[in-house]
Amino acid sequence: MFRHGYIYHDMLAEVGPLNDGKVRTHRSLQLIYGVNKPYKIRLKGEWQTVRLCLIDQGIDHFISGEDDWQICYFIYPDSHLGYLLKTEILKGSSVSVLSQDRNPTQVNTVQPAVRPMTLIDVRGLLETFIYVFTGRKAYPRNGLHTAVQLSRIVHSMTELTLSEAALRLNRDIEDLALDFKRETEADVRTWMMHLRMIRFFDALEKKNGIPDLSELDKLARLSGIAGLSGLDRLFEDFFGMPYVRWVNSEKGTIILTESNPSFMTYR
Repeated sequence: MFRHGYIYHDMLAEVGPLNDGKVRTHRSLQLIYGVNKPYKIRLKGEWQTVRLCLIDQGIDHFISGEDDWQICYFIYPDSHLGYLLKTEILKGSSVSVLSQDRNPTQVNTVQPAVRPMTLIDVRGLLETFIYVFTGRKAYPRNGLHTAVQLSRIVHSMTELTLSEAALRLNRDIEDLALDFKRETEADVRTWMMHLRMIRFFDALEKKNGIPDLSELDKLARLSGIAGLSGLDRLFEDFFGMPYVRWVNSEKGTIILTESNPSFMTYR
């Protein structure tokens, strides 16, 4: 069955049959939704059947999606959305089973095997969940002066580091990081690391077929990542899976990347 990946500037999303094959743990929060029916997840050594579940960072788990599709969001804990999910849903718990029902929020979803969802569809579904369970709506942020400046300069130079960007903007590096955090409620180093991933997968999607390992390594380095070993460490650390799960040669698999940075607030 096909699997589709969605890379935003502040999170990843994965749509498809999510059968982990082993226990996983990672540094991002994970919100998992069964598209057509509940799925099974193993937490603290016990299997549960759930439809919608939120897992905190660093929690061992094992997903068995069986013959259905799931939509999974990987959300950085140092983002505004990560903080919102921790404070208003988890509330000190490591896991929150939001629903075991067949349709927890009366959300109409389209079976991805029939039509791949768009970036807007996938984010819109997440925002629906957030509204249902927290009462908060998503709005684009205003006053992004530093974020716009930094975005412009890092897009023009692929391998630019944060210290080099600060030098070009004639800014102190820590002041730049603080202003970016104040405007976006996101960590600037996490965001720049995530931007390198977007560059890599965007370049990969433009290739005809899957390149060999040496070419993949070159693509990673041109994107500002320390080769395939660096990409693998990044994926295992933040998302609990190897990058090869996304560098997928299955016919019909797509990886969509968000072209313009979007920073949302929830109120």
